[in-house]
Amino acid sequence: MDAEHYETEVSAVGPHAVDVDVTPLPEDLRNVAWSRYLGRLVEGLDVRPIVSERFGGKTRVDQAGMSRMFEVQGGPQLVLRRPPKGRSVFNEFAMLVQVEGSCEVKRGRRTTVTRPGETLLVGGNHDVDLGYDADFKQVVIQLPRALVFRQYEWLRDMDGVVLSAEDPAGQLLRYSLTGLAAVIRQLTPEQRLHAVSGLMAQLGVIGPERTPAAAPELFDRALALIKTHLSDPDVSPERLAGALQVKRRTLDAAFAGRGESVMKTVWDQRLDRAAELLAGGTTRSVTDVALALGFSSLPHFSRVFKKRFGVSPSRYARPMR
Repeated sequence: MDAEHYETEVSAVGPHAVDVDVTPLPEDLRNVAWSRYLGRLVEGLDVRPIVSERFGGKTRVDQAGMSRMFEVQGGPQLVLRRPPKGRSVFNEFAMLVQVEGSCEVKRGRRTTVTRPGETLLVGGNHDVDLGYDADFKQVVIQLPRALVFRQYEWLRDMDGVVLSAEDPAGQLLRYSLTGLAAVIRQLTPEQRLHAVSGLMAQLGVIGPERTPAAAPELFDRALALIKTHLSDPDVSPERLAGALQVKRRTLDAAFAGRGESVMKTVWDQRLDRAAELLAGGTTRSVTDVALALGFSSLPHFSRVFKKRFGVSPSRYARPMR
């Protein structure tokens, strides 16, 4: 029996699932079968042995719409993944739960290690090398990258982040992922889609404040910069990000961690400053105050001012005159 025949014989479990266990094969066939199968199943994957006599493993693969779930276990091996020719990124966002053993993850110059109970986020932005120096077991789900980032833009900055076993968000995702893996073959295709949708919704518990760039000091620096440019009508997230030397999405993540957006904060700060001027007995007219703070339309200024403070600008100023 050759490796090709073995794969064909054992892999077809159903229309939405495949199983492969190459451990019973002789060493020469086991290595070929394992490398060939995983390389076909996962785009851009190259699997290499570290200790040949223990190389290989077994996996369950289950499809749910455009998502796939894997339960993988095996011996020492090195897994390399590179984007296909002509592309710089992958099409999937992956969550990997380390059940047994450990995994050394290399992305460029950055190396992290996932241990039992930890969850690794793989955004698909970079080449990735996974090294296993002993027996291991993992549960992995691949989700459509475009759909994940459309809902959670800030996850782009969390490629390679490891959620610890004690992290409440990590625990929730780990229990959900391993729980789904345990019952997925009992679910109908429609139920699988609902389950994966629920899992995607849970990504929100990670929170944009975890992104390295969304640190509190970035928000504070951005807010200080906004306050010094309230009269500039051309203030924008792009210009602020440029002045702070960060990416636009990084700046957005810093504000999202406070439940705000950049431009909402800009307009709120302008309105607060307008209220200070009007309440402080300024001799300037409401129109002058509005124009000085970047409002180009007096009706618009009056409308948003009243929405924020409950009275019109002129009424707000009158008691102080």
